[in-house]
Amino acid sequence: MKKDFLKNIPRMEPNMLAKPISQVYEEINAQCNDFLKTQKGIQYLLLKYPKLSPQDAIKEFRISAIIADSYDSTCQTPL
Repeated sequence: MKKDFLKNIPRMEPNMLAKPISQVYEEINAQCNDFLKTQKGIQYLLLKYPKLSPQDAIKEFRISAIIADSYDSTCQTPL
């Protein structure tokens, strides 16, 4: 059974492993900035974080984007 489990683990590309974490954060911040520059981005912030200041809402949005980007669905525990 252990051998079957190990065969099903997805293999990571070597170039994905070589990417520095600072570059990953820069890419996520660039994507966040691109989204927040749009009207939909502003509406999302107003709906998602209505009680926060704009600066705090942007911080929370970036934190959730980083968490979502680092989320690995293969590590879920069964309910």
